[in-house]
Amino acid sequence: MTVPKKRTSKTKKSNRKTIWKKKALKKVIRCFLKSRSLQKK
Repeated sequence: MTVPKKRTSKTKKSNRKTIWKKKALKKVIRCFLKSRSLQKK
C-alpha cells in the first residue's frame, strides 16, 4: 500500500496526540487509584 507523504505526516501528528492523551489518562487513573486506596484505609 502506497500512502502520500502528506497523509503520513498527518497520521504521525495524530499518533503523537493520542499517545500523549493515553499517557495523561494513565496518570489520572493512577492518581485516582491512589486516592481511593488512601480513602479505604
